[in-house]
Amino acid sequence: MEALVPPAMPVTDPAAFPEDIQEFFRTMRDPVIGPQSVIEGNAFIEDMLPKSILRRMTHAEMEAYREPFRDPATRKPILVWPNEIPIAGEPASTTAAVEAYGAWLVATDMPKLHVYVSPGMINPPQMVEALAGMLTNYETAYVGRGLHYIQEDHPEAIGRALADWYRRLGD
Repeated sequence: MEALVPPAMPVTDPAAFPEDIQEFFRTMRDPVIGPQSVIEGNAFIEDMLPKSILRRMTHAEMEAYREPFRDPATRKPILVWPNEIPIAGEPASTTAAVEAYGAWLVATDMPKLHVYVSPGMINPPQMVEALAGMLTNYETAYVGRGLHYIQEDHPEAIGRALADWYRRLGD
């Protein structure tokens, strides 16, 4: 699943992102436009979520995502999180946490399963290949085409991959 893992994270050069992702982060991190967009306009749910899934969400599915955020006062977490993603060393605390997590991930022999899609957004197939050379006890499961919220495009395939991987852990 799409995750903040090396070598993609922390991002050292924002120009490495595609232009639409760069624009997303510029919007989210702008002290005026970010809150207007997310808090007042609910843009994360109404715009970013559908653009990060290949299939068209049903009305009922979108309503389920909207439900916790109907009141603008409840939308602060979905404004804060994109601003915590470490880009060019900021914020420093999140950058340090992601770097420490990355170092641990490389050092541990804990079993890992990386369910991925193509083209993906932050974990494209090339990054999955790079991780295969960096991590021990690392398995991958390609589930098809997708962007970021891959659970919305491939829930059954993800479930099968997890169940199969978990079964093999017991062998």
